[in-house]
Amino acid sequence: FIVASPLVSVYQDLSFDPRILWAACLAARAAFPLDGERLWSNWRIISSAVVFAVYVEVVFLLNSRGMPPDDLSGAQNALFFVISGGLFVFAISRLIDTEAEAIKAVMSLAVAGCYVGLYAMWQSYGANAEGQAIRPGSTLINPNVLSTYMSLMCICLTVAWRMIDGKCRRIFIGLVIGLSIVSVWLSLSRAGLVALLLGLLLWWATRDYHLSLRKAVVVVLLCCSLIFLVLTYLRIYRIQIASDSVDEQTQILTDVSQSFDDYSRYQAALYAVSQWTEHPIIGIGFGTFPTRNYQANGFYVTTHNTLLEILVGTGIVGLATFAYIGTQFWRGLNRSGKFLFIPIAVCLAVTCLFGDLLQEIAIVEVVALGYLTCKYRGQTAEVPTANAQ
Repeated sequence: FIVASPLVSVYQDLSFDPRILWAACLAARAAFPLDGERLWSNWRIISSAVVFAVYVEVVFLLNSRGMPPDDLSGAQNALFFVISGGLFVFAISRLIDTEAEAIKAVMSLAVAGCYVGLYAMWQSYGANAEGQAIRPGSTLINPNVLSTYMSLMCICLTVAWRMIDGKCRRIFIGLVIGLSIVSVWLSLSRAGLVALLLGLLLWWATRDYHLSLRKAVVVVLLCCSLIFLVLTYLRIYRIQIASDSVDEQTQILTDVSQSFDDYSRYQAALYAVSQWTEHPIIGIGFGTFPTRNYQANGFYVTTHNTLLEILVGTGIVGLATFAYIGTQFWRGLNRSGKFLFIPIAVCLAVTCLFGDLLQEIAIVEVVALGYLTCKYRGQTAEVPTANAQ
């Protein structure tokens, strides 16, 4: 599942995505044999996840009346992908219970990152050979999803580096980290590149399981500078490569097109907030916002913000439940594991501010494996301290 999860373009060509059923089968396999002690230790997360899934489905059914059939089907599939991501998280939390198994999962993740990165480079090379400028999406189709996936991939593999034994394995992990950085750059995603830089800075600052004041000041100053430089440079660069070797009028049209794209996202965010103010408690139904936005404003554009996606779709109740699940996972890490997970969490948070990622199973998969990596590395780091005491 980990290796095949990013093959979105293949599933689209087949008109069938097996990941939904696959994740359900993995969850069913992980549930047996029943382990009452382990289930009871995680009862808060499991019960909250079940309540969240049922609640989101009920709110969706109540608010989806009158939607066009195609839009209704797309929104329902997005909801199924969210549930499938949760089932996968449950499955790996049960099936991967040793550090050795976690290392195998990390190596499988590296294999997936390898072919995704190589295909992105091939797409860019082929387009440049034909004199075209594109933003590759690789097997994930969407360049923004590619940048999120590969930036998280880079941070997760960097955090897992010390767990990997063997020279060949480490070389392979290093090559995939390099491919991840190149892929994020080729995608020309401002959010992805900023998230990657912030994640790497935080990894450097917290790699020894603590954050000193000097490192904190350096990280803050570098973050502010890099965010401004990256956002400014990438916007100019995207316009430049899109209008390379064309006349001045085409370049002006390209600039206008980029500005309109930014405006449509800004308008969608404002309209999402207005919709939430009208339905603050239970929201308007997960996945229904693009249709409502199109009917009201003529733009079939999503919120491009995962927080807004949850808030406007499920209301305060859904957001509070989702936040509670996140805090329970955070409490499952020891002190060292929390420091290791900070770069992954910040990288995810930055990309979530600029994309609807909750229904992206491949991204949920990377975050889940990164969490397990931090959990087992944190436990290993605190064993010598406990023995010394």
